[in-house]
Amino acid sequence: MKKLIIITSVLFLFAFSLQAQIELSEDYSFQTDKQYHVIAGGLISGTVFTVVYSKTKDESLAMRAGWMSACMAGLTKEMIDGIQGKEVSISDLLYTTLSGVAVGYLAKGIVKVKKKRQAKKNEQIYFSLDNEIFKND
Repeated sequence: MKKLIIITSVLFLFAFSLQAQIELSEDYSFQTDKQYHVIAGGLISGTVFTVVYSKTKDESLAMRAGWMSACMAGLTKEMIDGIQGKEVSISDLLYTTLSGVAVGYLAKGIVKVKKKRQAKKNEQIYFSLDNEIFKND
């Protein structure tokens, strides 16, 4: 079930990142397009980080994989723009990639905080068990 959720999420994110390909009405603004790129890059990076970290337990590798995935999504989208004869925008690529980098750093920080909390909790459990052993002697 977990794999199905992950696969569905990745497919949804891929489709969402390509939303900018759709011809939109005249009231579609420049700012809305950039927001889509930021959201797509962050979601892709976060999803890839989660999958890679759950398999490897290496937050640096997961962070780099998230960055690369966001960058590749941005590159793919811009390549599709070029093939379709639309304007290729480096700023779109930067918005997608930089949001992926930001989410990667955020996720890595969250993982480190959780590891520290778990280590502290384990240490407290160990010392409480150690004290109980010595009390019984």
